[in-house]
Amino acid sequence: MTDKELKDLVASLAVQNKETDRLITKLSEEMRKRDEEWRKRDAEEWRKRDEEWRKRDEEWRKRDEEARKKDEEAWRKRDEEVRKRDEEVRKRDEEARKRDEEARKRDEEARKKDEEEWRKRDEEARKRDEEARKKDEEARKRDEEEWRKNKEEIWKILRNTDKQLGTMSDHDGDHAEQYFQNIFNDKLEFGGMKYDKMFANFECSDKKKGLRTEFDIVLVNCKSVAIIEVKNSIRSEFVWKLVKDRLPVFRQFFPEYNDHKVYLGIAGFSFSKKVLEQAEKYGVGVIRQVGDSAEAMTGKLKAY
Repeated sequence: MTDKELKDLVASLAVQNKETDRLITKLSEEMRKRDEEWRKRDAEEWRKRDEEWRKRDEEWRKRDEEARKKDEEAWRKRDEEVRKRDEEVRKRDEEARKRDEEARKRDEEARKKDEEEWRKRDEEARKRDEEARKKDEEARKRDEEEWRKNKEEIWKILRNTDKQLGTMSDHDGDHAEQYFQNIFNDKLEFGGMKYDKMFANFECSDKKKGLRTEFDIVLVNCKSVAIIEVKNSIRSEFVWKLVKDRLPVFRQFFPEYNDHKVYLGIAGFSFSKKVLEQAEKYGVGVIRQVGDSAEAMTGKLKAY
């Protein structure tokens, strides 16, 4: 390549570089303008979006404020209703408390009145008992004095008739025993319970201690024992003697029946009202003659 060609090439390249610089400058200017337009467009869009968000936030704030006010109003009304209900409940409780207090006072007054009445009644009863006791004491003293005066005469009469009465009493007692033994031997029943066998004049003794006794009628089954004492005429003391004296003796002499329930009865041809009271008190049955048979009163019968 010659110098002239080289110079022409350099000149051509310089011209091309200048044109390239111009095109680059123009392109840069166009890109700058486009960027400026985009920046403005983005800024406007962001401004619009911010404005829309601000408006939305303002609407939400207003909605929240309205909702808050509604909630506050609702809660205020609820609190007011609750307060009113609590006040009504408090008033009802206060009224109930007053009624209870009035009732308590009435009960206390009634109790005091009852106590005073009972105190007066007890005092009157005590005075009556004291008067009765004094009268009984006076009567007892009169009876003792009369008995003391007539005792010698009575003893004379008793000594003269003792043998005759003794014979008659033994005969009546034997008759009563035989009568009731025959009835229980036929029925083998007492107080609604059936028994397997009957022992008449059930004897027991302790030679070492020199003790001997006899039970008029004893009924036995696998679980129970009935002890029935027979008297021609039943007196009230026979009842408690049967419970306090005769029953412990039976337990002592017949330990083989310790696991059995023991029922007690008194049989006779006649008895007083006091006998029924004592029998009911101690749970002892009473058997009496009714025609050709016997009637057992065992409604209050007790197991010992």
